[in-house]
Amino acid sequence: MNSFSQRESGSTRETAVRLEGAAALCAVLSAALRAGLTPERCLEVAGVGPQDERLRLVAGGLVGSSWDVAIESGAAPARLLGRLSELLTAVASSMRQAEVAAAGPRATIRLVIWLPIASLLLSQLAGIPALAVLLTTPVGLAMLIAGVVLLWAARVWMTTLITRAQRYSWATGLAPDLVAMALHSGASPATAWHLVEQIPEQGYLDVESRQRDVESCQHAVSQADAWGVPAAAMLELKARLLRRMEAQQREATVAALAVHVMLPLGVCVLPAFVLLAVVPSVLALLSSTGLSGG
Repeated sequence: MNSFSQRESGSTRETAVRLEGAAALCAVLSAALRAGLTPERCLEVAGVGPQDERLRLVAGGLVGSSWDVAIESGAAPARLLGRLSELLTAVASSMRQAEVAAAGPRATIRLVIWLPIASLLLSQLAGIPALAVLLTTPVGLAMLIAGVVLLWAARVWMTTLITRAQRYSWATGLAPDLVAMALHSGASPATAWHLVEQIPEQGYLDVESRQRDVESCQHAVSQADAWGVPAAAMLELKARLLRRMEAQQREATVAALAVHVMLPLGVCVLPAFVLLAVVPSVLALLSSTGLSGG
């Protein structure tokens, strides 16, 4: 099983770390090969063995598959692994940017969730026994339960919105880039397609995204043959376009997130603020002035 699934890692940050680890491994192997070391010695320098789990699992086995293809085909392995390192580093950088873009909404969640509680504590410090109203009266207990439930619902709702906005198809554009990378290194088209088959399905958000990447490879090769241009150059162009489209869609999703979080704020957080801070404070003031019984 592939251990490099974003669903397993739980966050774009952890996925980016694994990608960077895969990129670093590729870079070390590429540098060792360029230095003229034997494949066996390269693995020793990188601190992995031919059957090492890290070589097989990191990046969904893509590093191990690229190593096998490079060594067995003899197609400029240093260049192939070096290019793969650059690709994985670029993807990891994009994922970290996505994590930073979601930092604002995450901070908003933390702020608004604690706002009703902070207001309640400020009322206590100001000498308004709002907390006593919540804990010692039937109406107060009902408001306390309702407010806590609303805050919990708001947190779950907003966290779900952010999680959906951060879903990242890290493998988008990788298929045409891998084919171009293999062709540049002197590998055969069949060898290049073997690398594409090693891209883990979990790298995509859905089956359609993976199919789109594969079809883009076929379309780019057909265009290159029809126009008489190098297939690798056309494939690299396709890869850049696919990643740009993915980045634009992700930016639009994150931008819309600022609007979407307003709904749970209005539906859950605002009523919770009224129930936990405003109404208890008003009831406490009325009770202290003797107007509540009037």
